[in-house]
Amino acid sequence: MSSPVEVKVANTITEKLITMMSVNIEEMDIKEIDNVYKNWKKDQKEMKKEAIKKEKEDKKEANQKIKEDKKKKNIKLDENGEEKIKVLSKYNIFVRDIQPRIMEMYPGIENKERFNKIKIEWDKHKAIIAEQDKKDEDDVEKVVEVKKEAKVKKEAEVKKEAEVKKEAKVKKEDEVKKEAKVKKEAKVKKVIEAEKVIEAEKVDEDEDDYQDAEDE
Repeated sequence: MSSPVEVKVANTITEKLITMMSVNIEEMDIKEIDNVYKNWKKDQKEMKKEAIKKEKEDKKEANQKIKEDKKKKNIKLDENGEEKIKVLSKYNIFVRDIQPRIMEMYPGIENKERFNKIKIEWDKHKAIIAEQDKKDEDDVEKVVEVKKEAKVKKEAEVKKEAEVKKEAKVKKEDEVKKEAKVKKEAKVKKVIEAEKVIEAEKVDEDEDDYQDAEDE
C-alpha cells in the first residue's frame, strides 16, 4: 500500500507529464526540451522533499497531541477543579535521591539488582528514621513533662501568692478593727473621765453649798 507522500508525488508526476504532452514538442529544440525536463525533475524533487517534511511535522504534531491528551487524562483534579499536587512519600523521595548514586556506584547494573540494593539502603534508612522518630517522641514527651511541671509550679506560686494576699488582707482588716477598737475604748475612757470630772465638780459644789448652809 502506497503512503500519502508517494501518492501525492505520483499525482504531481502525472500532472507534469500531461503538461509536457500538451506542449508542441515539434516547435521546441533539444535544449528547450532538456530544460523542461530538468525543471520538471527539480520540481519533482522539491515537492517530494516538502511532502516528506510536511508528513513528519504532521506526525510529530499528532504524537504531541496524543501525549497531551494522555497527560490530561492522568491529571487528577480536586473538588475545585484544580490539578491535585502529588505528594511524594518518604520512600518515593528516598528512591528518587538514591537511585542516581546507585547507578553511579554500579554502572550497567540490572534493574532487579538495582532495586535490591535500593531496598537494602531503604531498610537502613528506615531504621535510622525509626530511631530518630523515637528520639523525637522522647524529646516531645520530655518537653511536655517540663511544661507540665512548670505549669504545676506556676499554679502553686499563684495559689501561694493568693494565700499571702488573703492573709495580708485579713491581717489588715484585723489591724483596722483593732485600731477602731482602741479608738473606741479611748473615746469611752475619755467620756468616763469627763463624767468623773463633772461628778467631782458637782460633789465640790454640793460640799460648798452644804458648808455655806452651815455657816448661815
